[in-house]
Amino acid sequence: AMDDDTVDITDISNSPAFLALNELVSDGTLTQGQVDFYKSKYAKLHEMVLQTYENEKNLLRKAKDLNEELRKARMDADDIVGKDKEIREELDQTRTEHAKAEAEVVMCEEREAMLNAEIAELEKQKEDVIREKEEKDQEALDALRPRLEALQLSILQLTQDIDASKQQSQKLLTEKLSLEQKAVELERSVSGLSADVEAERQDMLKFKSEPAKLKKQIDVAASALEGYHREMAAMGRTVEGLDKTFVELSDKRRALEDQRDEVSLLRSKCEDLINQKLQMRQSLEHDLQVQRARSDEIQDDILRKDLDIHAAEQELKRANEQLKRATRDKEEEIKNFRKAEVNLAALKGLLPGLTFQKDD
Repeated sequence: AMDDDTVDITDISNSPAFLALNELVSDGTLTQGQVDFYKSKYAKLHEMVLQTYENEKNLLRKAKDLNEELRKARMDADDIVGKDKEIREELDQTRTEHAKAEAEVVMCEEREAMLNAEIAELEKQKEDVIREKEEKDQEALDALRPRLEALQLSILQLTQDIDASKQQSQKLLTEKLSLEQKAVELERSVSGLSADVEAERQDMLKFKSEPAKLKKQIDVAASALEGYHREMAAMGRTVEGLDKTFVELSDKRRALEDQRDEVSLLRSKCEDLINQKLQMRQSLEHDLQVQRARSDEIQDDILRKDLDIHAAEQELKRANEQLKRATRDKEEEIKNFRKAEVNLAALKGLLPGLTFQKDD
């Protein structure tokens, strides 16, 4: 009957205990009332044993299930411990990266402060250079303006003098050519007069009989010749004066050209100075733009670092929450495990009594 879980307690009528009681009634050892009493007691005890046996099977099955749950809980606890270790390592790594990121942020802030200071200094230097350049340019212009004005006036005056000299030179050249032509004519006339004088002398030899008339003609010819000589000497002096005037005009022209070259050189130097200042200004503006671009890159880098730090903080927060949940789950599993151990110990404590009752 104990091998089958559906045994009916009424089947105990053929049990050895009932047979023994029936024999005791038959030989008069016990009365029928006592036998019925013992039979009812035995039936109750038999039912209790069967219930105890069924309870034992259920408890054993439950203990087996609890052991399996305990094994799974231990595996889960080991997994949680491993995950906890991984989470703690990731947390430590995240904290290390966070510390590095904070250090980099501090360095970036320091570099940004230094760059801002350098930018401010460069802007100040730029303003000082621009102001100094403007002041120097203004001073140079103020210093050169009177000289330039004087040179322009001198150039204008010299230009007018050159034009006048050219006109005078042309006039004198014309007069010189005229005088030269006149001198040629006078030379021809002198030659003619010499021929006339020679002819007169021949005539004088021919006409010795008329000395007074001949002397008069000779005196007239000599007087005319002397006048021609005086005129030629005056023309020679005039030509010398014209040559001297040409030399003076040439000297003035050369001086004017020298002054013009000096003005051109001075103007070239001023233009070179202005171009140099402009190049310096462009270089400073380029350096300032480079520094500003570098500052923008550093600010972008700082912004990215801030975003990375924020993301790391969020990841750290999620990791902490996961760690807390895992810790709570672990504590809950440990509590369940301990409860299962207590229940198992209790069941193990009940097993000897159940086995004793079964044997009885």
